[in-house]
Amino acid sequence: MTPPTTDAELQREVLHQLAHDVRVATAPITVGVDRGLVTLTGTVDTWAQVRAAQEVAYRVPAVLDLANDLAVRVDAGVPRNDGDLARTVRQALAAEPRLPAAAIRVAVSDGGVTLVGTVQFPQQRAEAAHAIAHLPGVRWVVNELVVPGPELAAGAVRAAITAALAEHAARAADRLLLEIHDGHVTLSGVVQSWTERAVIVDAASATPGVVALTDHLRVEA
Repeated sequence: MTPPTTDAELQREVLHQLAHDVRVATAPITVGVDRGLVTLTGTVDTWAQVRAAQEVAYRVPAVLDLANDLAVRVDAGVPRNDGDLARTVRQALAAEPRLPAAAIRVAVSDGGVTLVGTVQFPQQRAEAAHAIAHLPGVRWVVNELVVPGPELAAGAVRAAITAALAEHAARAADRLLLEIHDGHVTLSGVVQSWTERAVIVDAASATPGVVALTDHLRVEA
């Protein structure tokens, strides 16, 4: 199929994709296109449909820029204030057995939900947002959940430095002092040349899990 080249063709193709996706096929979504910029407007039932409509529109290869102005309908019977909605969100998170609900903090403002905290796996981060996206009254979701990187061990840093050094200088790694805290590595000790120092610093910086490095090495020929 030839990619759409005009605004009218692009509009028709986005509408076609929306009409054939069961998540949003019956939703009253209007598509506007102005010089290649696609705008989605209308009112849908849930935040999940807002996200789904955006995903569907991006299936059209020619869609590069999109303004998602869809709103979530708030009907009678759904939480009318942020406190009620926060309790509903908390119940939904607690009902998911694979989520560490106690580690997830919830903030609600004008129907928008922000998730904050730390989870163990990327799948948990995605599942937390998915668990609340279909809740009535949720107008948008901001997912600020963090997945920590692998735990950094001094042995891993020292092994990387040893491997990077030439064989005749490999013993220099044993003379190093390493301090590690939350991915921040501090190197101290004595090396025999500026080249050796540079190799050590580069090797430590490139070790997975290192987020910052402080160099206190001294060069003594």
